[in-house]
Amino acid sequence: MKVINMSNNSSDTAKEFAQALHQSGFVVLTETGIEQSDIESLYSNWLNFFYQADDSKKSFLYNKDTVAGFIPRTVSETAKGFTKKDLKEIYHYYDGKICPPEQKEISDNIRLRLLDLSAKLLGWLHEYLPQEIKTELEEPLDSMAKDSPQTLFRMNYYPPLDSFSDDAKSGAQRAESHADINLITLLPNVSSAGLEAKTRDGKWTPVPYMPNSIVINSGDMLAMRTKDFYPSFYHRVIQPSNSHEERISLAFCVHPKEECKLSEHHTAHSFLQERYREMKVK
Repeated sequence: MKVINMSNNSSDTAKEFAQALHQSGFVVLTETGIEQSDIESLYSNWLNFFYQADDSKKSFLYNKDTVAGFIPRTVSETAKGFTKKDLKEIYHYYDGKICPPEQKEISDNIRLRLLDLSAKLLGWLHEYLPQEIKTELEEPLDSMAKDSPQTLFRMNYYPPLDSFSDDAKSGAQRAESHADINLITLLPNVSSAGLEAKTRDGKWTPVPYMPNSIVINSGDMLAMRTKDFYPSFYHRVIQPSNSHEERISLAFCVHPKEECKLSEHHTAHSFLQERYREMKVK
């Protein structure tokens, strides 16, 4: 898996990033300008929310129409093709939607910085598309996502395994094998290892766990709109060997505007709704 230092900030960096995502669907970026200390502060802040009693968190319970808010472990998600729920709790924060007051300021700060970074990355990806694909697009990739209300700031909390029943844990993963829905996902360095990606030859490989890094992966919407030039690969978060270990991560999921056409059969809106139904959160 390619690791790219962004401090160079040259045209070679842009080309290297686009080529790496084309080849494997995953890239690790370092020196992005978003510091490790900022992400650690974000995670510490959100742990305060997830540590609250269920009754307190339920005041932020997700809206089934918008899927915004707190998704408890009793709902969680079920990956397409699987029957067991993932071993996690989730908070979906969309711009303009509900966010716990104690978490809002720091979340908005990181969200805006990730928006800027994602726009740059999508611009790079568009620049290095083959011309025959580029000419078929109604607008550049970065324009598709500009001001999209569907771009998601998603906090994932994976409680210690010993807080789940044996039945819940049996045959389940913290996040079962899945491909992301959106254009690209930005994953700032998480609190512990466990993320694995499936390679072209079908093998699971650990995603590098590096301080001060952001993992970028392409999603199904990007793969669909670029005719798989930027492929979407499956990934998962496996159970840790230490049953007392918790994990928290931010997945910044960059979505196109709802009306963007992805294929003959789907707009961004119709595809998103279909996937949410498959994941059993709607």
